[in-house]
Amino acid sequence: MPSEDEKIFGDIYRIYNDYRWRKLEGEDFIDLSNAISACAELHKWKQNPLALHMCEALLDTFNDLYKNGAVPPIPDYFGRSDL
Repeated sequence: MPSEDEKIFGDIYRIYNDYRWRKLEGEDFIDLSNAISACAELHKWKQNPLALHMCEALLDTFNDLYKNGAVPPIPDYFGRSDL
């Protein structure tokens, strides 16, 4: 895997991990979208389809988790009760 692709996957996972382990409220959604936007810009999403698709997938993931006011279960470290 090219090193740029590794960086993209690593950055996307870092954002996911930072925001998935807690309940998002109000300003958290703005912070999440800003983090994803910064990641997309950093990896030049207009020229890099992987960066574009991974950032879109992360937005879709959180959209699905919080759609229509839903609050997803927060994963716990041992039991992964979110699965």
